[in-house]
Amino acid sequence: MTLLLSLQPSAPGAVSGAQPPLLMELVAEIDLSPHQHEGITALRNTCFPAYALPRSYFKQRPHLRGLVWQGDQLVGHVGLDQRMIAVGDQPVAILGLIDLCVAPQLRGQGLASAMLAELQVFARSKALDYLFLIAEDPSLYLANGFVQITQYCSWLRINDFKNYGVAVELLDDILIKAVGDAPWPDRPIDLLGYMF
Repeated sequence: MTLLLSLQPSAPGAVSGAQPPLLMELVAEIDLSPHQHEGITALRNTCFPAYALPRSYFKQRPHLRGLVWQGDQLVGHVGLDQRMIAVGDQPVAILGLIDLCVAPQLRGQGLASAMLAELQVFARSKALDYLFLIAEDPSLYLANGFVQITQYCSWLRINDFKNYGVAVELLDDILIKAVGDAPWPDRPIDLLGYMF
């Protein structure tokens, strides 16, 4: 499944018409080529050197990848997991965002914000309720309409392909953005799987 989206960064100094256009494709994980995995690995390791690995994902392969290309160069990436979670006793349909990153030469030009805007449209078209992620630095997401919440959260702890049981912790780095009409209940969260 591939969806091509034209991205138009809007920040001052955004990429000019002299550069190839930026295109974002949504690709099912199972359809990624070895070349795409190599590109994702290189970009992810450049952007997250403290979490560098010889693979294109951190804990688990996501369902989809958002890949941003400028010509034949991969300049943006985000992993996407569609999942039902429980918030209190209410099921909530989310699109989990994983490892959103932009090549260093294009940072500060609005590309990540353009990616988030396209993902909001995509999630709404799929009748999901929220975009959801965990982030150490929330500034990009807060600037794009996300809300930071603090709540008890439970998830399956996995590391290096081993299951370490269920964790329950109070987290203050959860970010959500409504894409549907369902109100977010202020209740403990069960991710019903691994943490993004």
